[in-house]
Amino acid sequence: MITKEKREKMKRYRQKKKEKTASALSVNKSVDLRSQKTAELSRLEKKAVKRTNACRMRIKLNKSIQQECSQTDCEIGNTRSARD
Repeated sequence: MITKEKREKMKRYRQKKKEKTASALSVNKSVDLRSQKTAELSRLEKKAVKRTNACRMRIKLNKSIQQECSQTDCEIGNTRSARD
């Protein structure tokens, strides 16, 4: 069973925790507007970086595919000319 002392101790603990969160929220409200803008900007920046990285990878992939195709075309062309 929970003793009376333990109940009081837990009650004080919960009260302190509520006070801490309330004070943290009041501080965050003033900073909230700036932090929202900053968070939005960083999110957009990350999104742009992902987009550019994806674009770079697509370009590299296309170049490598074109090189492979041109190499195989040359090989096929060489074998055809050798046969004729």
